[in-house]
Amino acid sequence: MTVNPDVVIIGAGAAGVAAARRLATSELFTIVLEATARVGGRAWTYDVGGMRLDLGCEWLHSADRNPWTRIAEAAGFAVDHGGPAFRQQYHDLGFSQSEQAAARRAFAAWVQKMESAPPASDCAADALEPEGAWNDYLQAISGFMNGVGLEQL
Repeated sequence: MTVNPDVVIIGAGAAGVAAARRLATSELFTIVLEATARVGGRAWTYDVGGMRLDLGCEWLHSADRNPWTRIAEAAGFAVDHGGPAFRQQYHDLGFSQSEQAAARRAFAAWVQKMESAPPASDCAADALEPEGAWNDYLQAISGFMNGVGLEQL
């Protein structure tokens, strides 16, 4: 069978799904191609020791005007319309102000290294400091931001 779509959407992440939803009411024959075995792109939930861990997009940018907010609420998800809590520690987790500052400096140094002298391997993990005290933190941040560890970037 030969298929001649009017539109081919590459990727079933948030942007691909949004494009497909927009085109669903049109007269255009649209298909979505996804390289992985699931839709959602960077947004997915991983089971770790019987507990659910959200990787990737756990919050909506510009939720006050992001169309995904309306879609999430229509699907029954609770959406917190409060402001972002960036740089605020959740309860007292024992992560002192000086440790938080050191973690931010480590992240900034890693970003600077990626921008000014990226590793020849093109693997983000290779830009980590060998035995760096904040490497696990940087891996966690990568999981939150990208949905994967630095070895996969």
